[in-house]
Amino acid sequence: MVEDDPVYARILRGHVGRLGGRVAEVVHVERVVDGLKRHRAEPADLVLLDLTLPDSPPAETLRRVGDFVRGGAVVLVLSALDDPEAAATARAAGALEYVDKAKISAERIEQALDSAAAEAPAAPGEAAEHAAAPRPAPTSGPASGPTSGPTSGPAAQEAPGHDDPRVLAAQLAPPVHVVGRLEVAAQHLGHLALHRQLLLQLLLLVMLVLLMQMLLMKAICNVKLHMWHINCWCVKM
Repeated sequence: MVEDDPVYARILRGHVGRLGGRVAEVVHVERVVDGLKRHRAEPADLVLLDLTLPDSPPAETLRRVGDFVRGGAVVLVLSALDDPEAAATARAAGALEYVDKAKISAERIEQALDSAAAEAPAAPGEAAEHAAAPRPAPTSGPASGPTSGPTSGPAAQEAPGHDDPRVLAAQLAPPVHVVGRLEVAAQHLGHLALHRQLLLQLLLLVMLVLLMQMLLMKAICNVKLHMWHINCWCVKM
Protein backbone atom coordinates (compact mmCIF):
# COMPACT_ATOMS: atom_id res chain seq x y z
CA MET A 1 0.00 0.00 0.00
CA VAL A 2 1.64 3.21 -1.23
CA GLU A 3 -0.44 6.07 0.23
CA ASP A 4 0.71 9.35 1.82
CA ASP A 5 -2.63 10.29 3.43
CA PRO A 6 -2.77 8.61 6.87
CA VAL A 7 -6.57 8.93 7.06
CA TYR A 8 -7.13 7.22 3.73
CA ALA A 9 -4.49 4.62 4.61
CA ARG A 10 -6.61 3.67 7.63
CA ILE A 11 -9.64 3.39 5.34
CA LEU A 12 -7.74 1.01 3.06
CA ARG A 13 -6.60 -1.04 6.06
CA GLY A 14 -10.24 -1.31 7.10
CA HIS A 15 -11.22 -2.66 3.68
CA VAL A 16 -8.36 -5.16 3.74
CA GLY A 17 -9.24 -6.18 7.30
CA ARG A 18 -12.71 -7.26 6.11
CA LEU A 19 -11.07 -9.91 3.97
CA GLY A 20 -9.99 -11.80 7.08
CA GLY A 21 -7.21 -14.33 6.62
CA ARG A 22 -7.13 -13.76 2.87
CA VAL A 23 -4.35 -11.19 3.38
CA ALA A 24 -1.32 -12.38 5.34
CA GLU A 25 0.49 -9.04 5.66
CA VAL A 26 -0.15 -5.37 4.85
CA VAL A 27 2.86 -3.09 4.33
CA HIS A 28 2.27 0.67 4.21
CA VAL A 29 4.75 3.19 2.79
CA GLU A 30 4.25 6.84 1.82
CA ARG A 31 6.67 7.15 -1.12
CA VAL A 32 6.86 5.24 -4.37
CA VAL A 33 10.62 4.81 -3.99
CA ASP A 34 10.11 3.06 -0.66
CA GLY A 35 7.37 0.92 -2.18
CA LEU A 36 9.60 -0.24 -5.03
CA LYS A 37 12.47 -0.93 -2.64
CA ARG A 38 10.23 -3.06 -0.43
CA HIS A 39 8.67 -4.80 -3.44
CA ARG A 40 12.09 -5.78 -4.80
CA ALA A 41 13.12 -7.15 -1.40
CA GLU A 42 9.82 -8.94 -0.69
CA PRO A 43 7.58 -9.12 -3.79
CA ALA A 44 3.95 -8.29 -3.10
CA ASP A 45 0.94 -9.93 -4.72
CA LEU A 46 -1.10 -6.72 -4.82
CA VAL A 47 -0.05 -3.04 -4.76
CA LEU A 48 -2.54 -0.27 -3.95
CA LEU A 49 -0.80 2.73 -5.52
CA ASP A 50 -1.86 6.32 -4.94
CA LEU A 51 -1.56 8.38 -8.13
CA THR A 52 -0.16 11.53 -6.48
CA LEU A 53 2.65 11.08 -3.95
CA PRO A 54 5.16 13.43 -2.30
CA ASP A 55 8.05 12.08 -4.37
CA SER A 56 6.11 11.26 -7.52
CA PRO A 57 3.68 13.38 -9.57
CA PRO A 58 0.95 11.52 -11.50
CA ALA A 59 2.98 11.13 -14.71
CA GLU A 60 5.94 9.67 -12.82
CA THR A 61 3.68 7.36 -10.79
CA LEU A 62 2.11 5.99 -13.98
CA ARG A 63 5.60 5.35 -15.34
CA ARG A 64 6.48 3.40 -12.19
CA VAL A 65 3.45 1.11 -12.54
CA GLY A 66 5.43 -1.09 -14.92
CA ASP A 67 8.18 -1.55 -12.32
CA PHE A 68 5.69 -3.06 -9.88
CA VAL A 69 4.07 -5.19 -12.59
CA ARG A 70 7.39 -6.58 -13.82
CA GLY A 71 8.12 -7.52 -10.21
CA GLY A 72 5.09 -9.81 -10.24
CA ALA A 73 2.46 -7.58 -8.59
CA VAL A 74 -1.07 -6.74 -9.60
CA VAL A 75 -1.50 -2.95 -9.33
CA LEU A 76 -4.59 -0.91 -8.50
CA VAL A 77 -4.02 2.80 -9.18
CA LEU A 78 -6.08 4.93 -6.76
CA SER A 79 -6.97 8.55 -7.44
CA ALA A 80 -9.52 11.15 -6.39
CA LEU A 81 -9.48 12.51 -9.97
CA ASP A 82 -11.77 11.18 -12.68
CA ASP A 83 -9.22 11.31 -15.50
CA PRO A 84 -9.94 8.98 -18.45
CA GLU A 85 -6.55 9.71 -20.01
CA ALA A 86 -4.71 8.78 -16.79
CA ALA A 87 -6.87 5.65 -16.50
CA ALA A 88 -5.95 4.59 -20.04
CA THR A 89 -2.26 5.27 -19.37
CA ALA A 90 -2.38 3.24 -16.15
CA ARG A 91 -3.93 0.24 -17.90
CA ALA A 92 -1.45 0.55 -20.77
CA ALA A 93 1.39 0.48 -18.23
CA GLY A 94 0.06 -2.80 -16.83
CA ALA A 95 -2.26 -1.73 -14.01
CA LEU A 96 -5.27 -3.96 -13.45
CA GLU A 97 -7.60 -1.04 -12.84
CA TYR A 98 -7.78 2.71 -12.22
CA VAL A 99 -10.12 3.19 -9.26
CA ASP A 100 -11.76 6.29 -7.85
CA LYS A 101 -10.79 6.57 -4.17
CA ALA A 102 -14.43 7.05 -3.21
CA LYS A 103 -15.38 3.77 -4.92
CA ILE A 104 -12.71 1.46 -3.55
CA SER A 105 -14.11 -1.41 -1.50
CA ALA A 106 -13.13 -4.74 0.02
CA GLU A 107 -14.88 -6.46 -2.89
CA ARG A 108 -12.66 -4.73 -5.48
CA ILE A 109 -9.56 -5.52 -3.47
CA GLU A 110 -10.64 -9.15 -3.26
CA GLN A 111 -11.19 -9.26 -7.03
CA ALA A 112 -7.68 -7.89 -7.51
CA LEU A 113 -6.32 -10.60 -5.19
CA ASP A 114 -8.15 -13.20 -7.28
CA SER A 115 -6.46 -11.80 -10.38
CA ALA A 116 -3.09 -11.92 -8.62
CA ALA A 117 -3.66 -15.55 -7.62
CA ALA A 118 -4.70 -16.47 -11.18
CA GLU A 119 -1.62 -14.83 -12.70
CA ALA A 120 0.83 -16.28 -10.16
CA PRO A 121 2.87 -19.19 -11.62
CA ALA A 122 2.48 -22.55 -9.91
CA ALA A 123 5.29 -23.66 -7.64
CA PRO A 124 7.61 -26.38 -9.08
CA GLY A 125 6.54 -28.90 -6.43
CA GLU A 126 2.88 -28.32 -7.10
CA ALA A 127 3.38 -28.65 -10.85
CA ALA A 128 5.20 -31.96 -10.39
CA GLU A 129 2.45 -33.28 -8.13
CA HIS A 130 -0.21 -32.38 -10.66
CA ALA A 131 1.77 -34.04 -13.46
CA ALA A 132 2.40 -37.22 -11.44
CA ALA A 133 -1.13 -37.57 -10.10
CA PRO A 134 -2.98 -40.42 -11.90
CA ARG A 135 -6.05 -39.41 -13.80
CA PRO A 136 -9.24 -41.25 -12.87
CA ALA A 137 -10.28 -43.86 -15.42
CA PRO A 138 -13.55 -43.12 -17.21
CA THR A 139 -16.45 -45.26 -16.08
CA SER A 140 -19.38 -46.39 -18.13
CA GLY A 141 -22.82 -47.03 -16.89
CA PRO A 142 -24.28 -46.29 -13.52
CA ALA A 143 -21.95 -46.64 -10.58
CA SER A 144 -22.53 -49.67 -8.42
CA GLY A 145 -23.63 -49.31 -4.85
CA PRO A 146 -25.84 -46.78 -3.19
CA THR A 147 -25.37 -43.21 -4.22
CA SER A 148 -27.20 -41.66 -1.36
CA GLY A 149 -26.74 -41.89 2.33
CA PRO A 150 -25.15 -40.11 5.23
CA THR A 151 -21.68 -38.73 4.64
CA SER A 152 -19.06 -37.75 7.16
CA GLY A 153 -16.56 -34.90 7.22
CA PRO A 154 -16.90 -31.23 6.31
CA ALA A 155 -19.20 -31.97 3.38
CA ALA A 156 -21.78 -33.41 5.76
CA GLN A 157 -22.09 -30.18 7.72
CA GLU A 158 -25.49 -28.60 7.41
CA ALA A 159 -25.66 -25.25 5.63
CA PRO A 160 -26.65 -22.36 7.87
CA GLY A 161 -30.35 -21.64 7.81
CA HIS A 162 -32.17 -18.33 7.57
CA ASP A 163 -32.39 -18.12 11.37
CA ASP A 164 -28.62 -18.46 11.80
CA PRO A 165 -27.22 -15.30 13.52
CA ARG A 166 -24.37 -15.11 11.02
CA VAL A 167 -26.79 -15.09 8.10
CA LEU A 168 -28.94 -12.42 9.75
CA ALA A 169 -25.85 -10.31 10.51
CA ALA A 170 -24.67 -10.59 6.89
CA GLN A 171 -28.11 -9.54 5.63
CA LEU A 172 -28.36 -6.56 7.98
CA ALA A 173 -24.79 -5.35 7.40
CA PRO A 174 -24.52 -2.43 4.95
CA PRO A 175 -22.73 -3.09 1.63
CA VAL A 176 -18.99 -2.73 1.81
CA HIS A 177 -18.84 -0.09 -0.93
CA VAL A 178 -21.40 2.02 0.96
CA VAL A 179 -19.25 1.85 4.08
CA GLY A 180 -16.21 2.88 2.04
CA ARG A 181 -18.02 5.89 0.58
CA LEU A 182 -19.22 6.93 4.04
CA GLU A 183 -15.67 6.73 5.36
CA VAL A 184 -14.36 8.90 2.51
CA ALA A 185 -17.21 11.38 3.08
CA ALA A 186 -16.34 11.50 6.77
CA GLN A 187 -12.73 12.19 5.82
CA HIS A 188 -13.79 15.13 3.60
CA LEU A 189 -16.08 16.46 6.33
CA GLY A 190 -13.19 16.30 8.79
CA HIS A 191 -11.05 18.33 6.41
CA LEU A 192 -13.84 20.88 5.97
CA ALA A 193 -14.27 21.18 9.74
CA LEU A 194 -10.54 21.75 10.11
CA HIS A 195 -10.57 24.44 7.42
CA ARG A 196 -13.56 26.10 9.07
CA GLN A 197 -11.77 26.12 12.41
CA LEU A 198 -8.69 27.69 10.82
CA LEU A 199 -10.81 30.37 9.14
CA LEU A 200 -12.48 31.22 12.45
CA GLN A 201 -9.11 31.51 14.15
CA LEU A 202 -7.86 33.76 11.34
CA LEU A 203 -10.98 35.94 11.64
CA LEU A 204 -10.47 36.28 15.40
CA LEU A 205 -6.85 37.23 14.83
CA VAL A 206 -7.84 39.94 12.32
CA MET A 207 -10.43 41.32 14.75
CA LEU A 208 -7.84 41.38 17.53
CA VAL A 209 -5.40 43.29 15.31
CA LEU A 210 -8.10 45.83 14.41
CA LEU A 211 -8.99 46.27 18.07
CA MET A 212 -5.36 46.84 19.00
CA GLN A 213 -5.07 49.38 16.18
CA MET A 214 -8.15 51.24 17.43
CA LEU A 215 -6.79 51.30 21.00
CA LEU A 216 -3.45 52.59 19.74
CA MET A 217 -5.11 55.36 17.73
CA LYS A 218 -7.19 56.33 20.75
CA ALA A 219 -4.07 56.50 22.91
CA ILE A 220 -2.34 58.69 20.30
CA CYS A 221 -5.35 61.03 20.15
CA ASN A 222 -5.39 61.30 23.97
CA VAL A 223 -1.69 62.18 24.00
CA LYS A 224 -2.17 64.84 21.31
CA LEU A 225 -5.15 66.29 23.17
CA HIS A 226 -3.16 66.41 26.41
CA MET A 227 -0.29 68.16 24.61
CA TRP A 228 -2.71 70.70 23.15
CA HIS A 229 -4.06 71.50 26.64
CA ILE A 230 -0.52 71.98 27.88
CA ASN A 231 0.27 74.38 25.02
CA CYS A 232 -2.89 76.39 25.69
CA TRP A 233 -2.00 76.68 29.39
CA CYS A 234 1.51 77.87 28.50
CA VAL A 235 0.13 80.56 26.16
CA LYS A 236 -2.19 81.86 28.91
CA MET A 237 0.71 82.06 31.30
